[in-house]
Amino acid sequence: MNVPEFTRPVGVTSLGHGKTMTLTATEAERVGLMRRFDLENLSLFEAAITVGPLDDARRADWIQATGKLRAEYVQNCVVTLRPVPQKLDLDLNLTFAPMADDQIGSEIVIDPHQPDDPDPIENGKIDLGEAIAQQFAMALDPYPKASGAEISQQYQVDEDEKIHDFRENHQKSGPFADLAPLKGRPKSQG
Repeated sequence: MNVPEFTRPVGVTSLGHGKTMTLTATEAERVGLMRRFDLENLSLFEAAITVGPLDDARRADWIQATGKLRAEYVQNCVVTLRPVPQKLDLDLNLTFAPMADDQIGSEIVIDPHQPDDPDPIENGKIDLGEAIAQQFAMALDPYPKASGAEISQQYQVDEDEKIHDFRENHQKSGPFADLAPLKGRPKSQG
């Protein structure tokens, strides 16, 4: 099993009524996260978070973590490959639920009013770091674009909501495009 790049295991019995903490990635952890999320740079990755029992009598053994993740990073533009500096201030609201060994990886019943599936409490511990890294991954722009970068017209959606076909455009402008009309003509015998 791979060890997460940014791991912060916390024992749930040590939380009492709740704890506030700051989790800051080390340089080595930031380098690992850069590789994992294909970033050019990750100069800041820090979460200020409060962790404690979920305020729900029906879920007395669940844990809730709320706070904010701050990150400064650089992605590559999908059009020009130029660096695109980004800043993120992400509100965090994570829940953790206990799971028996035979439940890990299986389906669990959750409250429909809960926004996300809970992360597992395994062996009396939660991994705040990995849960925060996963939230960061979901907040990343999947198609970062540098200012002023434009996608070529042949790859844009037309008025019929259809994307131009690369092969069609390539065939029209390829080196043998002028010979295409001759294809299929009967050969003259001379």
